[in-house]
Amino acid sequence: MNNNLIELIIYWWSGQSEQWEIGYRTTYIYNLQNQCIFAYHDLWRDNVWVNENRYCYTYNTENLLTELAIQRKNIMDEWVTLYQSLYEYDTQNRLIEHMYHYYQTYTRRWLYTYDVQNNKISELYQSWMSYQWQDERQELYTYDSQNNLLEVLAQKWSGESWQYNGSSYFTYDSNNNAIAGSGSIMMYYNNMQSSIQWSNDSFSPEDVCGFTASYVWQSHLNDIPEEPVIGSSVKLYPNPVSATLYIETGTDIIPTVKLYSIQGALLLEAQENSINLSSLSNGIYIVEVNGERYKIIKQ
Repeated sequence: MNNNLIELIIYWWSGQSEQWEIGYRTTYIYNLQNQCIFAYHDLWRDNVWVNENRYCYTYNTENLLTELAIQRKNIMDEWVTLYQSLYEYDTQNRLIEHMYHYYQTYTRRWLYTYDVQNNKISELYQSWMSYQWQDERQELYTYDSQNNLLEVLAQKWSGESWQYNGSSYFTYDSNNNAIAGSGSIMMYYNNMQSSIQWSNDSFSPEDVCGFTASYVWQSHLNDIPEEPVIGSSVKLYPNPVSATLYIETGTDIIPTVKLYSIQGALLLEAQENSINLSSLSNGIYIVEVNGERYKIIKQ
């Protein structure tokens, strides 16, 4: 057994019948290298599965995806390609071209270039019109000496020259964590397992959005006690907690309280003697009281 996913069935809740109803099913087929080569998407209609479309994957000898075709059956019950993506790589297995075809309608492509550190430095978007490739827009990327992304400059082609179409900026702390930025951005954290997106449709220089971020190192969490140490004036109760967590410090000064996820993301910061955790999912969290951190369990 290779532990490959072979079937996924999605149910959704019907408010009318007040029960879970079958929505759709995806079944997967793999080659000997455990690469998915077909994914069939079926709908549940009149108590039978009906083919809606299928995804066909092709790989090269380096096990890189070279083609993705999305197909649907015609009235002759034959699979016909509606969408097709073709991928091309350089000798270092870096994606340099992504071409996209929509059935008898249009063709587009994205071209990518990289620096010697393998950072993507440009992304050019073109459309096939009048039997030639025509520029539409591009993004240019700038990095610092630590290969941190500093700026994304968006431009659009006016027909004669490249025009400004927006930009994003990023700053980092001494540990190379992104701590601030502006523009239209996607920020990844928790080892690339989570993301937050900010966007701005106008891309005007005077109307941008931004973010700030705080971090706690995962390796540091192992040393955090579950209860305040002996002699500490801090008391957290109840622990485990289901709703309100109370904080006592032994003084009349209202403490500064920060709440972190177990991955280190800052969830809450306040000056309170209690915090309401009822909206949080069950699990382990980190509470910081006046600079000291403790583990709590939400259940």
